[in-house]
Amino acid sequence: MKDTTSDTPLGELINQVRLLFHQAVSTGNQLHRDAGISMSMRAVLEQLAQYGATSVPDMARRRNVTRQHIQQIVNDLLEAGLVTQTLNPAHKRSHLIAMTPDGERLFENMRERERAFYTSLATELDGIDLTQLANDLAAVRAAIASRAEQIDTVST
Repeated sequence: MKDTTSDTPLGELINQVRLLFHQAVSTGNQLHRDAGISMSMRAVLEQLAQYGATSVPDMARRRNVTRQHIQQIVNDLLEAGLVTQTLNPAHKRSHLIAMTPDGERLFENMRERERAFYTSLATELDGIDLTQLANDLAAVRAAIASRAEQIDTVST
């Protein structure tokens, strides 16, 4: 059966982005296999590094995933001693999640390893304007998000 999602330039772009995402996850898992954490756990640590202490529902909204998905990852990070949870003055039932010093060290080590890998890789992508490509992908993502909001409005 032929893949019809790739029959248009936008469809092919989305297909390539999916493939890129899965390759990046696989590569990240290889880079960090000794750290003992998944790329989903790394993504939660990244949000905490970027935004500071935050709630599970806020993290889920930012990633456009379910609260339960993030909660499961946070539970694994809590068990590993990489994050803590504290009372949230803004909400009785939703704790604030923050990195522990061990979590901060681990995340910084992961970022350094990734930086070295991707800096080296960028030299092989000499003819590609990576800044423009990132801007173009951000514009496509925003357009898809805007259209998705219209779907929600029409279906209600």
